[in-house]
Amino acid sequence: ENLPKDANIPWEGHASFIAKSKADKQTVEMVRSLAEAFTYLDPKDYPSLRDFYQKAAAADQQQLILVRGQENSSK
Repeated sequence: ENLPKDANIPWEGHASFIAKSKADKQTVEMVRSLAEAFTYLDPKDYPSLRDFYQKAAAADQQQLILVRGQENSSK
């Protein structure tokens, strides 16, 4: 009934988070990718790091709502 919205959250030069969802009548496919390009950060980068992870977590916690279809009654 409801798929999570696709997300593309970049932190330029440091990391990116991408989430995509698609569905058809029989399957749901959800793909998430988190890429990090840093090992250590300066303390001055902490607010940006925190902001990135909060946005990524919010995008990753979107709900998928499934509705049971009507069963075939050809018994």
